[in-house]
Amino acid sequence: MLKLIQVLSKIDMEDVLLIIREKEDTMCLGIPMKVLEVKGETGVVESMGVKREIGLIFIEDVKPGDWVIVHAGFAISKIDVEEAEKTISLLKEGGFIE
Repeated sequence: MLKLIQVLSKIDMEDVLLIIREKEDTMCLGIPMKVLEVKGETGVVESMGVKREIGLIFIEDVKPGDWVIVHAGFAISKIDVEEAEKTISLLKEGGFIE
Protein backbone atom coordinates (compact mmCIF):
# COMPACT_ATOMS: atom_id res chain seq x y z
CA MET A 1 0.00 0.00 0.00
CA LEU A 2 1.00 3.54 -0.45
CA LYS A 3 2.00 4.36 3.12
CA LEU A 4 2.71 8.01 2.41
CA ILE A 5 -0.84 8.63 1.18
CA GLN A 6 -2.29 6.64 4.07
CA VAL A 7 -0.36 8.73 6.57
CA LEU A 8 -1.18 12.04 4.90
CA SER A 9 -4.87 11.14 4.68
CA LYS A 10 -4.97 11.00 8.50
CA ILE A 11 -3.23 14.34 9.03
CA ASP A 12 -5.07 17.64 8.88
CA MET A 13 -3.68 19.71 5.98
CA GLU A 14 -3.20 22.73 8.27
CA ASP A 15 -0.83 20.63 10.38
CA VAL A 16 1.05 19.55 7.24
CA LEU A 17 1.48 23.18 6.14
CA LEU A 18 2.78 24.15 9.59
CA ILE A 19 5.33 21.32 9.50
CA ILE A 20 6.48 22.34 6.01
CA ARG A 21 6.87 25.98 6.99
CA GLU A 22 8.90 25.09 10.10
CA LYS A 23 11.37 22.77 8.36
CA GLU A 24 13.53 24.18 5.59
CA ASP A 25 14.73 20.75 4.47
CA THR A 26 11.26 19.19 4.07
CA MET A 27 10.54 17.62 0.70
CA CYS A 28 7.02 17.02 -0.57
CA LEU A 29 6.12 14.36 -3.10
CA GLY A 30 3.62 14.40 -5.91
CA ILE A 31 2.04 10.96 -6.37
CA PRO A 32 0.89 9.60 -9.76
CA MET A 33 -2.78 8.60 -9.56
CA LYS A 34 -5.30 7.40 -12.13
CA VAL A 35 -8.53 9.37 -12.50
CA LEU A 36 -11.56 7.16 -11.92
CA GLU A 37 -14.30 9.77 -11.84
CA VAL A 38 -14.72 13.49 -12.56
CA LYS A 39 -17.31 15.50 -10.63
CA GLY A 40 -16.99 19.11 -11.74
CA GLU A 41 -13.97 20.62 -9.99
CA THR A 42 -13.26 17.44 -8.02
CA GLY A 43 -12.48 13.87 -8.94
CA VAL A 44 -11.80 10.43 -7.53
CA VAL A 45 -8.33 8.99 -8.15
CA GLU A 46 -6.61 5.71 -7.31
CA SER A 47 -3.06 4.46 -6.97
CA MET A 48 -1.98 1.09 -5.59
CA GLY A 49 -5.41 0.43 -4.10
CA VAL A 50 -5.74 3.80 -2.36
CA LYS A 51 -8.64 6.01 -3.51
CA ARG A 52 -8.98 9.70 -2.74
CA GLU A 53 -11.20 12.62 -3.72
CA ILE A 54 -9.05 15.47 -5.02
CA GLY A 55 -9.38 18.94 -6.48
CA LEU A 56 -9.05 19.36 -10.24
CA ILE A 57 -9.01 23.16 -10.43
CA PHE A 58 -5.37 23.48 -11.53
CA ILE A 59 -5.57 21.46 -14.77
CA GLU A 60 -8.01 21.42 -17.66
CA ASP A 61 -9.75 18.67 -19.60
CA VAL A 62 -9.32 15.86 -17.07
CA LYS A 63 -11.30 12.70 -17.79
CA PRO A 64 -11.53 9.17 -16.35
CA GLY A 65 -8.53 7.12 -17.38
CA ASP A 66 -6.11 10.07 -17.29
CA TRP A 67 -3.08 9.94 -15.00
CA VAL A 68 -2.30 12.97 -12.84
CA ILE A 69 0.29 14.00 -10.29
CA VAL A 70 -1.45 14.65 -6.95
CA HIS A 71 0.11 16.98 -4.40
CA ALA A 72 -1.58 18.30 -1.25
CA GLY A 73 -4.99 17.06 -2.37
CA PHE A 74 -4.91 18.57 -5.87
CA ALA A 75 -4.03 17.32 -9.33
CA ILE A 76 -1.16 19.55 -10.43
CA SER A 77 -0.35 18.06 -13.84
CA LYS A 78 -1.39 15.37 -16.30
CA ILE A 79 1.09 12.65 -17.28
CA ASP A 80 0.96 9.65 -19.59
CA VAL A 81 0.74 6.09 -18.31
CA GLU A 82 4.42 5.40 -19.05
CA GLU A 83 5.53 8.36 -16.95
CA ALA A 84 3.16 7.30 -14.14
CA GLU A 85 4.58 3.76 -14.11
CA LYS A 86 8.15 5.05 -14.21
CA THR A 87 7.51 7.47 -11.34
CA ILE A 88 5.84 4.83 -9.19
CA SER A 89 8.78 2.50 -9.85
CA LEU A 90 11.27 5.20 -8.83
CA LEU A 91 9.30 5.98 -5.66
CA LYS A 92 9.41 2.27 -4.78
CA GLU A 93 13.15 2.06 -5.47
CA GLY A 94 13.74 5.09 -3.28
CA GLY A 95 11.82 3.53 -0.41
CA PHE A 96 9.12 6.21 -0.40
CA ILE A 97 6.36 3.65 -1.11
CA GLU A 98 6.01 -0.13 -0.93
